Amino acid sequence: MNFQEALKTLTNQTGWTMPKAGADGAYRFHLEDGLDFAMFSPDGRLCILTSDLGAAPSENDPDYAEKSERLGTVCAALMPYGRAQFTCAKDRLELVRAFSFDGLPADGAVREAEAFLNEAARWKEALEGASGAASRPADSPFSLGSDWFSGGLKF
Repeated sequence: MNFQEALKTLTNQTGWTMPKAGADGAYRFHLEDGLDFAMFSPDGRLCILTSDLGAAPSENDPDYAEKSERLGTVCAALMPYGRAQFTCAKDRLELVRAFSFDGLPADGAVREAEAFLNEAARWKEALEGASGAASRPADSPFSLGSDWFSGGLKF
């Protein structure tokens, strides 16, 4: 299997419309609920899936420390449970997954994309909850009346 075969299998099995390649050679899929991803191959044998998860905290933001702390909490909670890598590129948060077509079964690219999209959805939901404008929790989770996960974090 190569990249073009995987792309064709993915669109045929999912019913998605085949997008045109961008200037960078990536095929961008725009799915429901804003769950978009790009698929490209640098050499035809390796496939890279990426998903934009939103803006990274800006150092110019007055709430930078709090937002960075929340982002760190989300990362610590989700990193052990997936195969994709969480990165920051050009002030954007991204999820990236690479896999080889070598030895991949006919529906392997579909299964890889499905697993990646499930993982991206989990990250997106957790990051959206963490960026909420909730008040900072009390200093201790044992404080009376405290809502320790007031940022809406879900794991």
